[in-house]
Amino acid sequence: MIRTPLKINFPPPGWGTPARMQAVERRRMPKPRVGVKSLIREINFSSNETLPPPSHPLPPREGEVVVEGRGPGKNLLLVLLLFTFINISYANPPQGPNLGQSATPEEIAHWDISVMPDGEGLPEGKGTALAGKPIYEKHCVACHGPEGVGGSADALAGAKMALNSDYPEQTIGSYWPYATTIFDMTRRSMPIIAPGTLTNNEVYAVTAYLLYLNNIIGENDEMNAETLPKVQMPNRDGFINVYEQENKKK
Repeated sequence: MIRTPLKINFPPPGWGTPARMQAVERRRMPKPRVGVKSLIREINFSSNETLPPPSHPLPPREGEVVVEGRGPGKNLLLVLLLFTFINISYANPPQGPNLGQSATPEEIAHWDISVMPDGEGLPEGKGTALAGKPIYEKHCVACHGPEGVGGSADALAGAKMALNSDYPEQTIGSYWPYATTIFDMTRRSMPIIAPGTLTNNEVYAVTAYLLYLNNIIGENDEMNAETLPKVQMPNRDGFINVYEQENKKK
């Protein structure tokens, strides 16, 4: 068996000298990054330090302002140029895709239909539970079930467990504090496939029907802008008015 002699590559002469090792370390050191802050720190605002003029100064061009030395005038000029560049960069931000368009006054009025608990914002119109039953069966029963007992959507009536029981049921009759909320939500977001398509009379009628299902009003009681805010909901006092508490602290 023939063995190949082991070759050891020794470093060339002078490799381990201090000068050589320092050169290697300098190459390994990361190069400093120059940013805006470092540039500002480099600017010396001392009026005593000046640099000698160049040995071969170039003649100024037409309209060029020449500032001799490195005094405060030249330093100030450098700072102004630096911040001018920054301001120009931020003054013209990139434009967006310009999607959509501004809402028209008619579109804003169409959605500005909030109804307050005291009835502010209720429109003209009227309806009874008797008139609201066929409207409910046409537009609402598919999700909320017959007589509001629930389906793919929440139950609106027929609660059998109180809110302070182990299994509370939150329906219009057991949980909602204001009858005007029924009108506001129905007009704004129902029916689910075509929100905002019901007339004011239809919304009043559906509201009356839901109140009737919860044994709050009679079948022929008319709901309108005057009578609806006067309906006393069973859970009217079950909520805390944060605004009144904040006013009392002042």
